[in-house]
Amino acid sequence: MNREVFLAAVSIALIGHVSAADKRKTCSGEFTDMPTIGVTVSDCDLNDISNADLQYVRQRCGKPFSPKESGNRTPKTCAITVIAGPRRPNRHGALVFPVRRVVRE
Repeated sequence: MNREVFLAAVSIALIGHVSAADKRKTCSGEFTDMPTIGVTVSDCDLNDISNADLQYVRQRCGKPFSPKESGNRTPKTCAITVIAGPRRPNRHGALVFPVRRVVRE
């Protein structure tokens, strides 16, 4: 395989992952893990981030809120910086920013 073909294949593979419309954004709000919508911080959808990025969010934000374990837990606000795509409806119709990756500060 020649170099140009290889570079073209890699470029095509990366196009869907990070686009020019992706922006750096601060997500600030409660870290939640809901069965129907998944993992979020405020209106930032964290369902497609890497395990390493999710671990970093857990280190910064603590244990996510879950209705199964709500008990007497006090809501905690946290803030993370991410690279996110443009706001769009998730599978349940809520407008969210799909997070591509978490920026570690």
